[in-house]
Amino acid sequence: MYLKYLKERENMDAIQTQHGLVLYKIEGSLVLIADIYIKPEVRGAKKSFTLADIVLARAKAKGCTGAVCQVDTSAGGVSQSIAIILKYGFVPSGADGGLVFFTKEV
Repeated sequence: MYLKYLKERENMDAIQTQHGLVLYKIEGSLVLIADIYIKPEVRGAKKSFTLADIVLARAKAKGCTGAVCQVDTSAGGVSQSIAIILKYGFVPSGADGGLVFFTKEV
C-alpha cells in the first residue's frame, strides 16, 4: 500500500525482488534513484547493482541520459552507501546541507 501512496503522491516507481527494493522517478532526461534497500543477509552480493541496472535500463529506454542519487549524511550506514554508489560508477556532484548528490551517465 505504501508503494501505491508513493506512486500517487510523488510519481515514484518501485521494483521489488526477493532480495530488496528500489524506488525511482523518471523526470525528463534524468532518473532519480531515491532509495535502494537490500535485506541484510544478502548485502555484499551486489544485489543493489542488479536493481540499479534494471532502473537504468528502463530509464534509458525512456530516453534518459543521466541518473542522480543522494545520500543523507545523518542516516545510518552512510559510509557503506557512499562506497557502493561510487563503486557503481556514480561521481559526486555536490552537497546541500546534509545531502550529498551523485550523478552518472545512462
